[in-house]
Amino acid sequence: ELIEVAIESDLISLSVMEMMKRLKGNEWTGTPTNLLKDLAGYVPNNGANKKGWPQAPNIFTNRLRRVQTFLRAKGVDVEHSKSGNRSITLKMRSQGA
Repeated sequence: ELIEVAIESDLISLSVMEMMKRLKGNEWTGTPTNLLKDLAGYVPNNGANKKGWPQAPNIFTNRLRRVQTFLRAKGVDVEHSKSGNRSITLKMRSQGA
């Protein structure tokens, strides 16, 4: 129940969960800048234009790191890579995993 409340109270968590539900595959990979842009389309109530939505990729990445434990509990793994260009991979685990 605590995890549900944490996710519902955070725009980034909500957006990640919504994007992963609608994604054709079970994985998304790209730069923090690309993820920030892609997630903006999944923010409830046009939240990407509100004060609580991060405008810079570095701020976004820090906030994503803070909520990745909650996302993992809901079946979404977040991987950060620094080899070469920075990238983030989101993977939706199957319910049995």
